[in-house]
Amino acid sequence: MKILFFGIHEIGQRSLEKLLGTDEVEIVGVVTKYDTVFQTYSVSDFAKKNHLQCYSLRFINCQYVYDLFKKLEFDLIVVAGFHLIIPEEILNLAKRAAINLHDSLLPQYKGPNASKWCIINGEKKTGVTVHQMSGKIDEGRIIAQKEVEILPVDTAGTLFSRLASIGSDLLVEVVSLIQKNTLSYLNVNGASPSYYSYPTINDLRIKWNSLSANQIYCLVRGLNPSPGAFFFYNKEKFKVFEMQILSSKSHLKEGTIMELCDDYLIVSTLTWDIKINNLRKKIHYAYSIREFIDENRLKVFDILL
Repeated sequence: MKILFFGIHEIGQRSLEKLLGTDEVEIVGVVTKYDTVFQTYSVSDFAKKNHLQCYSLRFINCQYVYDLFKKLEFDLIVVAGFHLIIPEEILNLAKRAAINLHDSLLPQYKGPNASKWCIINGEKKTGVTVHQMSGKIDEGRIIAQKEVEILPVDTAGTLFSRLASIGSDLLVEVVSLIQKNTLSYLNVNGASPSYYSYPTINDLRIKWNSLSANQIYCLVRGLNPSPGAFFFYNKEKFKVFEMQILSSKSHLKEGTIMELCDDYLIVSTLTWDIKINNLRKKIHYAYSIREFIDENRLKVFDILL
C-alpha cells in the first residue's frame, strides 16, 4: 500500500517510524513543515535519514502543491499532527482513504493543542482518535479510539509524548485494517463536540484574583514545556514551569508573596497557598528564584500581578 504521509513533531515522527516498520507499506512522500530551533523531533530529518522524499511546506492550498501530489500515485493519505488544513481536493487524490491521528477523544477537543487544553481544563482522561478526514478540522467518521488517563503530575509535554506513542500504534492498526478491507466505524454517543484553538496571551496569564490553586496548577502543567504560564512583576513577564499546592491558606490578597527562599516562593491564591519552584524570564533561559529575588529586590508581602 502506497502512503503519502503528513506530520510534524513527536507524534509525526513516531507515526512515520512505525509505518516504515509495517509490512507491505511504501511511503511515497513525507509532507512536513520547515524545522525551527529547539526542536527535539524533526520529521524532515527522520525522512531524509531514511531516504524518503520530503516536502517541507509553508502553505498547501495552491495549484502547485495539488499538481505536485497528483503526480504521486498513492492509496492512502495518513496525517499525524499536521499544522495546515489539507484541502479536500488533495484528500480526494488518495485512492482508498485519508485518515488522521488526533490527540483527543473526538468529537471533544478538536483543534490544535488538545493535550494542553485537556490539562488546563482539569480533565481526568483524554485519548487518541483515528478518523476518516473531511475538509473540516478534525471531522469525519471515527474509526478507532483509545482512552488515556491524565496523571496528576502530567504536563502537556509528558501527556503528548504518551499519546504520540499510543496513537502511533493505533494508527498502524487502522492502516492494517484498511489493507485487509476490514475497516469499520465507531458510534460515539453522548460526547458534546468542542473546539479549542491556540491559547491566547490572555489564556497564558496567571490571574491571581480569579483562579484557584488547582486551576493555577493545571494552567502551569498545561503550558509546560511551552509557551509557559506567566505573571508580571515590575512590568516584566516571568514564566512558571513548576509549582506545588500547599495545605496552608493565607487570608492576604491573591498573588501576595508569603515566603522567600533561595529556591522557592510561597504565594497566596483564592484557595490554598502555592510553592513556585521554577521561573524563567524567557522560555529557553534558566532563571533561578534567587536571581528573581535579587534583581527585583523582592520582599515578603510584595504582590505578583
